[in-house]
Amino acid sequence: MKIVNNVAEIINSTTIPKNSMVYTAGNASTPQVLLRQIIKDEQITSIDLLSLLLLGDIGELFAPEVCSRVTHRVLFSGEHSRIALNHGMAAYQMMHLSDIPHQLKNYLKPTVVLLTVAGPDNGGNFSYGSTVEGLQAAVDT
Repeated sequence: MKIVNNVAEIINSTTIPKNSMVYTAGNASTPQVLLRQIIKDEQITSIDLLSLLLLGDIGELFAPEVCSRVTHRVLFSGEHSRIALNHGMAAYQMMHLSDIPHQLKNYLKPTVVLLTVAGPDNGGNFSYGSTVEGLQAAVDT
């Protein structure tokens, strides 16, 4: 396991190159530190970011200057994405929640997945946390 001291080591334009399809965990499992690095790193451009109800201190992710380099594809809107959606700076990716795994595996095929994990437990297993709607399918692609 690699210990990361600076998030820029793992979230940058080399690890998330142009034309990447990025799926991010959402709800209580929103990887805020990773998303804030996307906000900061202006070299990360021309990516699609698939998200489902992002929570936490990441409102700047939907600011016009970030939306000019990140194409937001929102599966479920929340406080942060609503204004961007209403002003055409983000787009709904319409589908039923139960269809997310199928769509990710067969059509959207993310090339990068942003998530946080909890653990390891006594058996050495990690947990994706409280969001499971499509995370395993995204990781499997």
